[in-house]
Amino acid sequence: MATSEFTRFLRARQHLHDYAAMVAYDIAGAAAPVTAESLREMIQRFGLVVPELVDPTQTAWSSDPNHYLRVGITMVAMQPANPLTPANPVCKTENGCAYKGFVAWSFGNYTRNCSDATSGIGIAYSGLPNTRDNLPSGAFQQNAIVVVDVQVTYKPLFASGFNLNAFGNTQVNLLPSSDLTTFAWQPVRNWRGTGVSSYPGLATTSAGVWTASSCTGVT
Repeated sequence: MATSEFTRFLRARQHLHDYAAMVAYDIAGAAAPVTAESLREMIQRFGLVVPELVDPTQTAWSSDPNHYLRVGITMVAMQPANPLTPANPVCKTENGCAYKGFVAWSFGNYTRNCSDATSGIGIAYSGLPNTRDNLPSGAFQQNAIVVVDVQVTYKPLFASGFNLNAFGNTQVNLLPSSDLTTFAWQPVRNWRGTGVSSYPGLATTSAGVWTASSCTGVT
Protein backbone atom coordinates (compact mmCIF):
# COMPACT_ATOMS: atom_id res chain seq x y z
CA MET A 1 0.00 0.00 0.00
CA ALA A 2 2.87 2.37 0.74
CA THR A 3 4.39 1.75 -2.68
CA SER A 4 1.03 2.31 -4.35
CA GLU A 5 0.46 5.57 -2.48
CA PHE A 6 3.91 6.94 -3.19
CA THR A 7 3.64 6.06 -6.89
CA ARG A 8 0.27 7.79 -7.07
CA PHE A 9 1.74 10.88 -5.42
CA LEU A 10 4.65 11.09 -7.87
CA ARG A 11 2.35 10.57 -10.85
CA ALA A 12 -0.04 13.26 -9.65
CA ARG A 13 2.80 15.74 -9.17
CA GLN A 14 4.11 15.12 -12.69
CA HIS A 15 0.65 15.34 -14.26
CA LEU A 16 0.05 18.62 -12.44
CA HIS A 17 3.14 20.17 -14.01
CA ASP A 18 2.21 18.70 -17.42
CA TYR A 19 -1.16 20.40 -17.13
CA ALA A 20 0.36 23.81 -16.32
CA ALA A 21 2.85 23.49 -19.18
CA MET A 22 0.16 22.44 -21.66
CA VAL A 23 -2.13 25.37 -20.83
CA ALA A 24 0.75 27.87 -21.01
CA TYR A 25 1.89 26.49 -24.37
CA ASP A 26 -1.58 26.55 -25.92
CA ILE A 27 -2.37 30.09 -24.80
CA ALA A 28 1.04 31.42 -25.83
CA GLY A 29 0.48 30.16 -29.37
CA ALA A 30 -3.17 31.08 -29.73
CA ALA A 31 -4.00 32.63 -33.09
CA ALA A 32 -7.24 34.28 -31.93
CA PRO A 33 -7.77 36.96 -29.31
CA VAL A 34 -7.82 35.60 -25.79
CA THR A 35 -11.24 35.65 -24.20
CA ALA A 36 -12.31 34.76 -20.69
CA GLU A 37 -14.30 31.86 -22.18
CA SER A 38 -11.20 30.36 -23.80
CA LEU A 39 -9.32 30.66 -20.51
CA ARG A 40 -12.20 28.96 -18.71
CA GLU A 41 -11.99 26.04 -21.13
CA MET A 42 -8.25 25.81 -20.45
CA ILE A 43 -8.85 25.61 -16.71
CA GLN A 44 -11.49 22.93 -17.10
CA ARG A 45 -9.02 20.63 -18.87
CA PHE A 46 -7.73 19.84 -15.41
CA GLY A 47 -10.15 16.96 -14.95
CA LEU A 48 -8.88 15.30 -18.14
CA VAL A 49 -5.16 15.75 -17.52
CA VAL A 50 -4.97 15.22 -13.76
CA PRO A 51 -7.96 12.98 -12.88
CA GLU A 52 -6.23 11.57 -9.80
CA LEU A 53 -6.36 15.00 -8.14
CA VAL A 54 -10.05 15.70 -8.79
CA ASP A 55 -12.03 15.67 -5.54
CA PRO A 56 -15.51 14.27 -6.29
CA THR A 57 -16.78 15.40 -2.88
CA GLN A 58 -16.33 19.09 -3.71
CA THR A 59 -17.70 21.52 -6.25
CA ALA A 60 -15.78 20.98 -9.48
CA TRP A 61 -15.10 24.67 -10.16
CA SER A 62 -15.14 27.53 -7.71
CA SER A 63 -14.14 31.18 -7.55
CA ASP A 64 -13.07 30.68 -3.93
CA PRO A 65 -9.29 31.27 -3.61
CA ASN A 66 -9.32 28.72 -0.78
CA HIS A 67 -10.89 26.01 -2.95
CA TYR A 68 -9.03 22.70 -3.18
CA LEU A 69 -8.24 23.49 -6.84
CA ARG A 70 -6.67 26.88 -7.58
CA VAL A 71 -5.61 27.93 -11.09
CA GLY A 72 -4.33 31.28 -12.30
CA ILE A 73 -3.48 32.34 -15.86
CA THR A 74 -1.42 35.52 -16.06
CA MET A 75 -0.12 37.68 -18.89
CA VAL A 76 3.19 39.37 -18.09
CA ALA A 77 4.32 42.24 -20.32
CA MET A 78 8.05 42.77 -20.74
CA GLN A 79 9.54 46.24 -20.92
CA PRO A 80 13.19 47.35 -21.19
CA ALA A 81 14.60 48.24 -17.80
CA ASN A 82 17.05 50.65 -19.45
CA PRO A 83 16.10 53.39 -21.97
CA LEU A 84 16.75 52.44 -25.59
CA THR A 85 18.82 54.71 -27.79
CA PRO A 86 19.22 55.13 -31.56
CA ALA A 87 22.53 53.33 -31.24
CA ASN A 88 20.92 50.48 -29.30
CA PRO A 89 17.29 50.32 -30.51
CA VAL A 90 16.81 46.73 -29.28
CA CYS A 91 17.20 45.65 -25.68
CA LYS A 92 20.02 43.10 -25.51
CA THR A 93 22.17 41.93 -22.64
CA GLU A 94 25.33 42.69 -24.63
CA ASN A 95 24.45 46.38 -24.76
CA GLY A 96 23.73 46.47 -21.04
CA CYS A 97 19.96 46.30 -21.34
CA ALA A 98 17.64 44.04 -19.38
CA TYR A 99 13.88 43.48 -19.18
CA LYS A 100 11.41 44.00 -16.39
CA GLY A 101 8.11 42.14 -16.18
CA PHE A 102 4.75 43.66 -15.31
CA VAL A 103 1.48 41.79 -14.75
CA ALA A 104 -0.96 42.94 -17.44
CA TRP A 105 -3.89 40.80 -16.33
CA SER A 106 -4.55 37.64 -14.35
CA PHE A 107 -7.50 35.26 -14.58
CA GLY A 108 -8.85 32.50 -12.32
CA ASN A 109 -9.05 31.91 -8.58
CA TYR A 110 -5.26 31.84 -8.04
CA THR A 111 -4.29 35.14 -9.67
CA ARG A 112 -1.12 37.17 -9.45
CA ASN A 113 -1.25 40.73 -8.14
CA CYS A 114 -0.45 43.74 -10.29
CA SER A 115 3.27 44.49 -10.25
CA ASP A 116 4.85 47.45 -8.58
CA ALA A 117 4.80 50.30 -11.08
CA THR A 118 8.55 50.85 -10.73
CA SER A 119 10.27 47.61 -9.84
CA GLY A 120 7.94 45.15 -11.58
CA ILE A 121 8.03 41.42 -10.83
CA GLY A 122 10.90 40.16 -8.72
CA ILE A 123 13.48 37.65 -9.94
CA ALA A 124 13.56 34.26 -8.24
CA TYR A 125 17.17 33.30 -7.57
CA SER A 126 18.38 29.98 -6.22
CA GLY A 127 17.86 31.18 -2.67
CA LEU A 128 14.44 32.64 -3.44
CA PRO A 129 11.99 30.09 -4.87
CA ASN A 130 9.27 31.07 -7.30
CA THR A 131 6.22 32.66 -5.75
CA ARG A 132 3.35 34.58 -7.29
CA ASP A 133 5.42 37.76 -6.77
CA ASN A 134 8.45 36.74 -8.83
CA LEU A 135 9.65 34.66 -11.79
CA PRO A 136 12.86 32.83 -12.75
CA SER A 137 15.49 35.00 -14.41
CA GLY A 138 15.05 33.12 -17.71
CA ALA A 139 11.49 34.42 -18.04
CA PHE A 140 12.67 38.00 -18.51
CA GLN A 141 13.08 38.39 -22.25
CA GLN A 142 11.72 40.39 -25.18
CA ASN A 143 8.26 38.86 -25.67
CA ALA A 144 5.38 38.96 -23.25
CA ILE A 145 4.93 35.65 -21.42
CA VAL A 146 2.00 33.57 -20.20
CA VAL A 147 2.32 32.16 -16.68
CA VAL A 148 0.09 29.37 -15.37
CA ASP A 149 0.03 28.82 -11.60
CA VAL A 150 -1.68 25.75 -10.13
CA GLN A 151 -2.18 24.67 -6.53
CA VAL A 152 -4.28 21.68 -5.52
CA THR A 153 -4.88 19.84 -2.27
CA TYR A 154 -3.56 16.29 -2.52
CA LYS A 155 -5.50 13.71 -0.54
CA PRO A 156 -3.85 10.31 -0.12
CA LEU A 157 -5.82 7.27 -1.20
CA PHE A 158 -5.45 5.91 2.31
CA ALA A 159 -6.58 9.17 3.84
CA SER A 160 -6.79 7.95 7.42
CA GLY A 161 -3.35 6.35 7.38
CA PHE A 162 -2.53 2.94 8.75
CA ASN A 163 -3.73 1.87 12.17
CA LEU A 164 -0.75 0.22 13.83
CA ASN A 165 -2.30 -0.18 17.28
CA ALA A 166 -1.95 -3.95 16.98
CA PHE A 167 1.81 -3.43 17.01
CA GLY A 168 1.74 -1.17 20.03
CA ASN A 169 1.92 2.06 18.02
CA THR A 170 -0.48 4.88 17.40
CA GLN A 171 -2.09 5.60 14.05
CA VAL A 172 0.39 6.75 11.41
CA ASN A 173 -0.44 8.78 8.33
CA LEU A 174 1.61 7.71 5.34
CA LEU A 175 1.09 10.91 3.34
CA PRO A 176 -1.07 13.56 5.00
CA SER A 177 -3.21 15.90 2.94
CA SER A 178 -1.01 18.65 1.55
CA ASP A 179 -0.88 21.25 -1.20
CA LEU A 180 0.91 20.54 -4.45
CA THR A 181 2.03 23.71 -6.22
CA THR A 182 3.54 24.20 -9.66
CA PHE A 183 3.81 26.77 -12.42
CA ALA A 184 4.86 27.01 -16.06
CA TRP A 185 5.57 29.90 -18.41
CA GLN A 186 5.84 30.34 -22.16
CA PRO A 187 6.82 33.33 -24.35
CA VAL A 188 3.97 34.67 -26.49
CA ARG A 189 4.51 33.40 -30.03
CA ASN A 190 1.70 35.24 -31.83
CA TRP A 191 1.98 38.84 -30.74
CA ARG A 192 -0.98 40.82 -32.04
CA GLY A 193 -0.48 44.15 -30.38
CA THR A 194 -1.92 45.54 -27.18
CA GLY A 195 -5.39 46.52 -26.02
CA VAL A 196 -8.40 44.54 -24.94
CA SER A 197 -9.46 43.47 -28.44
CA SER A 198 -6.23 41.87 -29.58
CA TYR A 199 -3.85 39.31 -28.20
CA PRO A 200 -2.40 39.45 -25.61
CA GLY A 201 -5.16 41.66 -24.24
CA LEU A 202 -8.09 40.03 -22.47
CA ALA A 203 -11.27 40.59 -24.50
CA THR A 204 -13.70 39.96 -21.64
CA THR A 205 -13.25 39.88 -17.89
CA SER A 206 -15.37 36.97 -16.68
CA ALA A 207 -16.66 33.54 -17.65
CA GLY A 208 -18.65 31.29 -15.37
CA VAL A 209 -17.24 31.44 -11.86
CA TRP A 210 -13.93 33.02 -12.89
CA THR A 211 -13.02 36.66 -13.33
CA ALA A 212 -9.95 38.57 -14.47
CA SER A 213 -8.23 41.59 -13.02
CA SER A 214 -6.46 43.96 -15.39
CA CYS A 215 -3.59 46.18 -14.33
CA THR A 216 -3.78 49.78 -15.44
CA GLY A 217 -0.93 51.31 -17.39
CA VAL A 218 0.58 48.02 -18.60
CA THR A 219 0.85 47.46 -22.35
